[in-house]
Amino acid sequence: MKEFALIKAALKKHLIMHGARINFLACFIVGFLKTSTVNLKKVAVGMPGTALRESKYKRIQRFLHDFQLDLRMV
Repeated sequence: MKEFALIKAALKKHLIMHGARINFLACFIVGFLKTSTVNLKKVAVGMPGTALRESKYKRIQRFLHDFQLDLRMV
């Protein structure tokens, strides 16, 4: 998926994070843009990858619950 690779590359340039976090953020952004909604279950459907929708949804929940994004990095 071309847009996923482009977003991932852009994030990698600007954020100092573990590769799995950058990969997730790129998937999350693609899903968000595809669905144009803040409903996280719908965003999970739009995320690229072969995981089940529920697995993607749980991944979103874990990320938002456990991870603090330093807005100065963004």
